[in-house]
Amino acid sequence: MLLDYLKDFYSRIEDKWYALLDFLSARGLPANAYADFLEKRGIPSLPTTLAIFVLIFLLIFALATPNTLDVSLNISIKDDYGQALRNVYLKIATVEGQTIKTKASSYNGDIIKLENVPLNTKLIITASKKGYSNASTEVEVNSKRLSAELVLAREIELITARLQVLDTESQTAVTMPKCHVEFEGSKIAGHAIGSGIVEFVGVPANMELHLQCEADSYESVDTFIKFSSDETQKIELVPKTAELADVKSLLIIVKDYETKELIRGARILITKAKSEEVIADKNVDNGQYVAKIASGSIITISVSKEGYLPYTSGSITVRNDGEFPVLLKRGGKTLLVRVLNKDHVQLVNVSVKLFDEVQNLIREAKTDFTGSAVFEGIDASKKYIVTAYYAGFLPGFKELTPEELSKSNEVTIILAKATLENSGMATFRIKGENGEELANASIEIYRIINGKKVPLGMGTLKTNYRGELTTMLPAGDYIAKIETPLYAKEYEFSIEAGEEKTFEVTASKIPSVKIIRLVDKEGNPIKGRAVVTTLSGEELYNGPIRNGQVEFDSKGNETVRINVISEDGKTFEGEVRLGKEKITEVEVANEEGPATLEPKIEFLGITNANNEVLEGAIKDQYVWAKFRVTFPSCEEGGVHIRVGRDDIRFADSQAVGIYGFDGRAGSFTYGLSYHAPLGQVTDLANRGRAGIKNKWININFKNPANEVLFAVKIKVDKAFSAESFELHYRAWAKVAGSIYRDPADEVLLLQPYNDQKHGLYAETYKENIRVLESAAECEEGICLKMEFFDGSERIPAEQFRPRVGKDYMLIVEITSMQDGQGKITVATQNEPMTLL
Repeated sequence: MLLDYLKDFYSRIEDKWYALLDFLSARGLPANAYADFLEKRGIPSLPTTLAIFVLIFLLIFALATPNTLDVSLNISIKDDYGQALRNVYLKIATVEGQTIKTKASSYNGDIIKLENVPLNTKLIITASKKGYSNASTEVEVNSKRLSAELVLAREIELITARLQVLDTESQTAVTMPKCHVEFEGSKIAGHAIGSGIVEFVGVPANMELHLQCEADSYESVDTFIKFSSDETQKIELVPKTAELADVKSLLIIVKDYETKELIRGARILITKAKSEEVIADKNVDNGQYVAKIASGSIITISVSKEGYLPYTSGSITVRNDGEFPVLLKRGGKTLLVRVLNKDHVQLVNVSVKLFDEVQNLIREAKTDFTGSAVFEGIDASKKYIVTAYYAGFLPGFKELTPEELSKSNEVTIILAKATLENSGMATFRIKGENGEELANASIEIYRIINGKKVPLGMGTLKTNYRGELTTMLPAGDYIAKIETPLYAKEYEFSIEAGEEKTFEVTASKIPSVKIIRLVDKEGNPIKGRAVVTTLSGEELYNGPIRNGQVEFDSKGNETVRINVISEDGKTFEGEVRLGKEKITEVEVANEEGPATLEPKIEFLGITNANNEVLEGAIKDQYVWAKFRVTFPSCEEGGVHIRVGRDDIRFADSQAVGIYGFDGRAGSFTYGLSYHAPLGQVTDLANRGRAGIKNKWININFKNPANEVLFAVKIKVDKAFSAESFELHYRAWAKVAGSIYRDPADEVLLLQPYNDQKHGLYAETYKENIRVLESAAECEEGICLKMEFFDGSERIPAEQFRPRVGKDYMLIVEITSMQDGQGKITVATQNEPMTLL
């Protein structure tokens, strides 16, 4: 039936077709002749005509369609581990080598636009990146949207990387750190080899690796790092506690480098790193020695044994119990030094010293009954100076080279009697800058030979109570190195045979000498005694307070700890930032403890790293909020400091944070979150650490002094938009099991916590700290800040660079820290300014 319908449909179309032909023929067109021509040859005219029209349409369409395309090329660039890559050089060219486009810094997911690319063109896409092999792929231009995938194989250089782990406070080596790096899911453990050095075997060079390090009594570090084959990277660990009074046990283990067996009979010498004071000097029979050392001490460990090269560590800060392995390498020479007089008679009990080529004393010994002194384990590849000194004789010395040591292990020094024919008498009178006589000054004398300074070997000489010293010296040229705790001088002089000469020497203050001026609230000088130490416990001063001042050599320390006992027995302790100025004033309340059992906390203001008072916190710079706390007699006390609004519960959600503190603490806790009033368990578990942004810090003091000074390190982010931030603070003291707070808390009363509020959320005082774009210059209570406005932004004066022909507005902000009247004067050498 369907077939009949189609036949009928075609017949009707065919009838219309022939009617059309008749119509066209009647108007003079040869339409019927065209149809007859086809059909006489057995070709139906209707289907043929329809086919011709379709072909003509397709031809016209093809001619009208362009033969080029604008292409969007989506690039996928990854390494052979599937990691997306950036900064890849990309080149797109035809198969014939014609470059179409290059891009110096392409990346995974990049879209490359290509214009007027001939259809069906084959393109070669090549990618290259340093540290990777090149990759290429081919695409054919047959669509406006194309994609290409490139995989670059890494060219990995595996190395043995070295990392030095340092104490952030003392900049000394951390003992036995535990570190590992992660790369592409694999973990490579480090091996501690001493002096804070950790080695990683088989890690890729110049690639970012995930590093984690930890050590006992230190905060852990989690960061990223790159290693190269010729460089030792460094990281710093922050001590967990500033308490330095404990004694730590350090187990020193001496082993053979190759066999790893214990070495018996080794000598272990432990000295303080800076003063060279001997802490322990032991010969150990079993290859192990347990040293008891005060926590925070900075020490040096030296180990020697006959038949082995001597070992000396770098400076080490002791903060925890632990082990210190020493591996001694076999080798070294035994150096025999004979000391004779000019008649070749042995001299007994002569002081013989061995120096390296830069005059560092390595070892010293006395000659025995044969006139000999023996030094074991000498490294024959180095240069040495050996000196001999004996009362009544001229000092002698001998320079030793590797060539001489390779030929012989013996050296002979001949000493001549000191007489007026070969010696002179030198008297030194040492004074300070103000003419004061410098008693007990140390003098080390070096002779100058061929322009080179050589140790004389006499040891350290001392001036008497009048600052004088007289000694006999061989005729020649010399340098006297003069030192006291506050003064230093290198003084060149000469003396002739038979000459008696007096040298008046004025020593200069050591540049690192600082003065802490201690005054009460009325500005009167404090009387009593003071002890000043570094943060790691090295003593810088221990003595009376003179005219309200303590003068000492800071040895480059920017922050020191001071403990004061006044004449009437009151105590004060705190950390003092010394700043650039020579004198730093510290106000000591010197009052009786609180009449009640509550402590008293006082906010002292904001300072910068140079201890200069600021009118607020400067964006993107560390500042210190300083506090003073007066404690009653108590077994334990503490403070709580918090920054930011309390409705912002997480440190990461606010643009201000606490990054550390200056102060001596029994313990402390950083917090990253704050969920008042009953979230203490969560907030104590969500602990922070020094060096990152924290919401709050709790600092605890054991048996605190009557008065404690401390400072909290704060930084405001660049993105901070408000004019100020909140600073919250309180103090507490534990007396007979009760907690006394300042300010008092009406909910907690004297309880550590209750079912309405936990102790972490007790009441606080609040200060609104101004936030500054840049620093103001302050002098005598007046602060001046200048900025220039160019029509679009305010530019700090120190960064301002004017352009000719452009107008600027000078904005001057003046603030005073006290009430009063002032006068403002504005002057210019150019045209008068307009004041707004």
